Amino acid sequence: MKEIIEILLNGMSVGTFFAMLLAALLGVIVMFATDVIKAVKTDSTTPDKFNFKYMLITGSARIAVGLIVICFAIVYFGEMSKMVFGIEAPLAMNGLVAFFIGVGIDAIIKKVVSFGKFSFNKITGK
Repeated sequence: MKEIIEILLNGMSVGTFFAMLLAALLGVIVMFATDVIKAVKTDSTTPDKFNFKYMLITGSARIAVGLIVICFAIVYFGEMSKMVFGIEAPLAMNGLVAFFIGVGIDAIIKKVVSFGKFSFNKITGK
């Protein structure tokens, strides 16, 4: 079992993974809070009060895809940093990097999901 976890986490310890995941989720929460404030002020389809059930119905795809992508980004950050920056040694993951990974990935996922909804509405005429 220990070998499976080591392979899945790419050699990262379980404690480090969860600490980085927590930092990334804090970044997601910051983006989510700004979206909620903006939606309550400007979107007429959004309830006036925060509704957890409404959030799950309207944001389930964003939540699921975002969580999966964030986990992969944390685990494979070293390999991705070598490819993106063209360097030999991988960059180290820390809490601040994980926070910005959460912010960035959530922003990207939000755009992709909204583009998908726009395309679906355009096709179906809704």
